[in-house]
Amino acid sequence: MRTLTDLGLTPTDREQLLRGLHEGKYNLLLGAGASYGCKGGDGVELKDGATLSQQIAKDFGLKLSADEAKKLPLAYEEAESADKVGFQRWLRARFIGCDSTWQNKIFRFQWERIWTFNIDDVLTNAFEFDRDQNIFGDLASFDWKEQIAPLEITPNKQQVVYLHGRASDLGGPLDGLVFSILEYARATRSAQQWHSAFQTHYLEGPFIVCGATLAEEVDISEAIRSKNFSRAVGFPSFIVSYGLDEGQKGRMRRFNLIPVVCPLEEFFTIALRELNDYRSTADAVSSRLKPGTYARFLSEFRRLDTKDGSVQAIDGTDFYGGDEPTWKDILDSLDSAFKATDKAAAILEQSATRYAVLLHGDHVSGKSAALFRVAREALRKGLKPFWFRHEEGFNAEIVSDYLSVDDRAILFVDDAANHLQAIGEVLQRAKAKGKHARIFLSLRSSRLRGFRIDVGDDFRHEFRLDPLRKGDIVHLVQRRRRASRLGKNIGKSDANIIKELTHSCKSELLQCIAYIEFSEPIRQRVRKIVLAALSDSSHREFFARVICVHRFGFSLPLRAALAASGLQFGPFQDVLDTHLTAHGVLVRDYTGIRLRHRILSEYAWDDLFTDEERYRAMSSVVQALAPLVNPGVIRAKGIAHLILREVLDQEQVSRSTGRRSLEFYTEHEPALGWSSRYWDQRALLESRIDGHFSKAYSYSQKAISLERHPFAFTSLGTICMSHSTKLVDGNRTEAMKYFQEGEEALSAALKLTEPGRAYEHPFVKFFASAEQLFRKLDPHDTEFEAVLQLFRIWIERAKDSPAYATFFGKKRLRELQAMELKQSLRARRVG
Repeated sequence: MRTLTDLGLTPTDREQLLRGLHEGKYNLLLGAGASYGCKGGDGVELKDGATLSQQIAKDFGLKLSADEAKKLPLAYEEAESADKVGFQRWLRARFIGCDSTWQNKIFRFQWERIWTFNIDDVLTNAFEFDRDQNIFGDLASFDWKEQIAPLEITPNKQQVVYLHGRASDLGGPLDGLVFSILEYARATRSAQQWHSAFQTHYLEGPFIVCGATLAEEVDISEAIRSKNFSRAVGFPSFIVSYGLDEGQKGRMRRFNLIPVVCPLEEFFTIALRELNDYRSTADAVSSRLKPGTYARFLSEFRRLDTKDGSVQAIDGTDFYGGDEPTWKDILDSLDSAFKATDKAAAILEQSATRYAVLLHGDHVSGKSAALFRVAREALRKGLKPFWFRHEEGFNAEIVSDYLSVDDRAILFVDDAANHLQAIGEVLQRAKAKGKHARIFLSLRSSRLRGFRIDVGDDFRHEFRLDPLRKGDIVHLVQRRRRASRLGKNIGKSDANIIKELTHSCKSELLQCIAYIEFSEPIRQRVRKIVLAALSDSSHREFFARVICVHRFGFSLPLRAALAASGLQFGPFQDVLDTHLTAHGVLVRDYTGIRLRHRILSEYAWDDLFTDEERYRAMSSVVQALAPLVNPGVIRAKGIAHLILREVLDQEQVSRSTGRRSLEFYTEHEPALGWSSRYWDQRALLESRIDGHFSKAYSYSQKAISLERHPFAFTSLGTICMSHSTKLVDGNRTEAMKYFQEGEEALSAALKLTEPGRAYEHPFVKFFASAEQLFRKLDPHDTEFEAVLQLFRIWIERAKDSPAYATFFGKKRLRELQAMELKQSLRARRVG
């Protein structure tokens, strides 16, 4: 009985493969070899491409030479030209109603997705064979021309993506295969969403390739030839084939694929047997979860343990030099103990099992290191810390399901601003079910308001990290002295250094690090670091694209980095090799490419690039990511959407591109015109420009016509009310007309808000606009009383809104009630 090691896997590769299969990390890519030997619907065995091509040439009497008859793209094109209807009938007869042989074993594994170049229905029929043995309850099949479906919208379904189309769709709405030379060319130009998604996944994620040559797929050749980087996230990729010669093996290794030579059925039989053995000793929690929940949860969170996998993805970083910390840095005790962190960690000692503990501060205040430090303490206490990956959205349902069966789990969400609502929902679900939900998170202090709105009083704890306390500075200096990392200050006494950090650096961690390590102001140091990387003008455009995304805290996904760079893979790899070194400025992490710290990108974006360079960088990022976004991805808060949401924010566009901001939106209308949010932001930008109200109003109505969403109505309300406050001094009638329309739009936004959701934006805009009108109107005016009556109505609404249910919300409500009383008294005195 052969084993995986008998097939040539090293013990390490075997362990990583089995762990990845158990956690649902692997994608499966199938070529013609995966259907080889199955009987087609017409009773003829399915063979390789050359054999199929010869059969087509014979059956349609094509005038091709012997060599030409073996070329499937050419034979396909000629047969379609000779008799398109008859050829489609032939294809449907051959590739619909196929028998399966061993392929049912595929569905005993939990794949992230199955991707196939085949057009037959072998997989569909194999799934039905011995169906009760399958991991998932159903299939979710997608043609390459359909929109991307995030995994979370197909629960308990195995996604299968047909990259070259399905024979069953011939003659229907999704008619369109990728076989001929012309079709390959069209596919490469179209940037269809599933093709773009495949290229992203193939570059970055672990794959098992079965029965595919990876030599003829022109439409996705960029991804295949660009190498697979899955080892960086701890899981190698493999190619399994019945026969590979030494030259082919060498080529596969060059593509970063481990070659495995054996029949496909044998490989899956061995892998399944060893996976079942692995499952029997793995985390028992997975067996108590609904199908797919374990994999979905681990796609959002990675477990932190004493074996740090991040070192494989993040190499050469320098914690003491100010780089963003890694888990390994904390395991190696490179960090210092800060008082706020210790206070937060003390909650682990309490009996409470449902809480959201926030560590917040300004940029470079030690938030990430503090979270890692608390995670280390949790690990020591026998808990299971999980770190949010920021690769997908935070799915409250999946997280709640997982936490309901794992009472030792504790979650850590760094830079949690985009996920506060989901965090609040998880805690409420846990409370309703009497389950545990331990969550630590970090935010910049400027985002504190959202935490206080979305997370209930009974769960919320807050600890501010900055400015550093006197004891924090003492610990910082002592730790760096032990590491011999005091720079030019190594000869000074601790007392003198502490005095300088307290007074000259104002106890700010960012300035303290710059003083200790570099003996110069931080902004000056940033200029030196980044300018050194930009000294090669050919790299400048590439860095602008990485920095464009990283300034918001995101890494640029690898495929997007390659596409946005405008470089071929060879030069692209050279750039990475140059700058992904211990002395380079780039870091390759789990999610893509970034600079060593977000502060570098924030300063560099503002200081080192022109408006024109920023415009080109933002445009390139939009072009690379737009094909990956659709309404489903937006609802799931996929990473491509979250990045584009920040890049397309009208305030960011205006600040970054200056006079070309309106042009920026116009240029990207073809790619983004389907999106309500695109029109929202375009409308809000127009509304800031004198004389552009009509455009702003029209664009906002366009957003509503595309999607009746609370955000769209809030934007319309904002635009109308802002216009009203501008008009009130000169045309009161017109001003009140738009005030009333704005109020109606904001009311509509409230009605469309999901029950129980703390959505405060309509309230904020109404109360702010009403306050402005109170200052401009005389209490004698009839308009004053009309605004006051509406103000009272909105106060009553606020009383019923979750946005004002917390301690801080109630405080704000009391302030609004005081304002209402003050304005009422003004009106009475006049009366």
